[in-house]
Amino acid sequence: MTNNDTFVQMSAALTGISADVLAPAVTNFDLATTYYESAEKKYPNDFPTLLSKYDSLITDGKTPEEAIQTIQDDSLLGPMARQINFLWYMGAWAVETAFGVQTRNLSVITYQKGMVWQVMQSHPMGYSVSRYGYWGAQPGTLEQYVGSESGNKKGGQKW
Repeated sequence: MTNNDTFVQMSAALTGISADVLAPAVTNFDLATTYYESAEKKYPNDFPTLLSKYDSLITDGKTPEEAIQTIQDDSLLGPMARQINFLWYMGAWAVETAFGVQTRNLSVITYQKGMVWQVMQSHPMGYSVSRYGYWGAQPGTLEQYVGSESGNKKGGQKW
């Protein structure tokens, strides 16, 4: 398995969103690679450790849920994993500033494609790919948006 594949599988366990939704075979914008490269740049020394730890836990027979719990409990890897979870949902990094925690979007596209919109079955203000009048129809099931009815197919984050 490549590091990018490990990243997608770990991200599916972190977010509770199917790997097929996070990294579809056909897409007009490769979020998985974008987020992988952003995490690699943000955490050049520790990101490989995170991926290696997740991979070794899975190889040792841990379930994705158990692997994520072990990572979440780690003082170095836990905060990084939470940032990656936030990145998938918001398309941004959470950044501590003098004014509190703020978000730093990677791009307009990552903001538009944040998983938060799929989980809410909504879209960001000012952007929608839906046809006019879509709000008059019953939305699809959550499974159609995130790959599992609960949004927690592979364990995921417990909210």
